[in-house]
Amino acid sequence: MRAATYIRDKYGQRPPDLVMTLGSAALPFILKYRDVLFPNSPVVFTSISPQTYAALRPPPNVTGIVTEFDLAKTLSLAERLQRTRAIW
Repeated sequence: MRAATYIRDKYGQRPPDLVMTLGSAALPFILKYRDVLFPNSPVVFTSISPQTYAALRPPPNVTGIVTEFDLAKTLSLAERLQRTRAIW
């Protein structure tokens, strides 16, 4: 709650027109404290897993991109890019 109080005090007189979140920790925080922080500001999120999205069940004026992060595929791509770079 300390972080929410700080943000409310900092932006209370001039709330944002839009709140954007990045990552799996930011969206739950905003949803939990939204009524205290920015009750009238729409929220756009990104980098939320399908599981997190389903568990949160955001209200209608919260929208964004649900992404599936596959660590094995990401590492495989990084290795391929490193090999390609070494050939140059």
